[in-house]
Amino acid sequence: MDTQTLIASSPGELTEYLWTRFRQVEPTDPPLGHRFGDEPPALFVIQTVRDSNDPGFRRRVVNAARRNLSRLALQLVAAGENKPSSEEDDNQLASLAYFASEIGARELSDALYQFASAWKLERAGFALAATAGLAHVVRTLVRLQSSGRYAPFWRDLWEDGPVGLAGLAFHGWFRADPDDALEHLGQLVERAGSLDLPGVFWTIVSEDYPGEIEVFRAAAACDEDQRRRLRLALVQADAGAATLRDFDLQGNPPALDDGGFPWSTDVPKSRSEAPRWGG
Repeated sequence: MDTQTLIASSPGELTEYLWTRFRQVEPTDPPLGHRFGDEPPALFVIQTVRDSNDPGFRRRVVNAARRNLSRLALQLVAAGENKPSSEEDDNQLASLAYFASEIGARELSDALYQFASAWKLERAGFALAATAGLAHVVRTLVRLQSSGRYAPFWRDLWEDGPVGLAGLAFHGWFRADPDDALEHLGQLVERAGSLDLPGVFWTIVSEDYPGEIEVFRAAAACDEDQRRRLRLALVQADAGAATLRDFDLQGNPPALDDGGFPWSTDVPKSRSEAPRWGG
């Protein structure tokens, strides 16, 4: 298999190719590389999509991935399973999630979400341990979600899910419903022993919406020890001096002098010269 052959494949051929490759049915074509570690099975398809200028091919291969997800879901339902039960199933789900994430296929979000919601058993919460495939699904949903529809799932995953997915759960919750998530910022700090607090906090601070100032205002509502730990997390994440200053100012705004600006009575000549504080 080469890129031109893949691009020229029919919808049915693409569907079957993804099915066998993502399940790592031998022999894989082209063979998976191992020189620099194990090559993800989806990488060849991802690179072909990126290098191709044919929007029709992207549409066909995304539809092929959707059909794979539907077929896999039906297969699990028929077996009475709420999550992938074989290595082939789990490899395939991980590859489909990775593929969707890497090409930004938001149109596959709902199909992937079906696996996450099936995992969350109606009566037992997240009683079943997450497989590698489900972890990839969660990671992909964090990235691809474009609305707040998954907010209840993220909150449940944060409260009752596996410890290893706590950081992803809070990030997903923040992206779906930042106001609700930020009200629980103190919980994030208290669970720092089971997640990468510098990584998670810096990630939400760096999101375009609602912006770092709103995050820092939420941090100001935390207790003194939690604020100290959040500031340390910023330092550990290599936040710049301006970011640390903004964090400090939200927690302890300086008294303004007669000129109306902190630190100086000189009115800045332009907006760019004004100190960043308070939004």
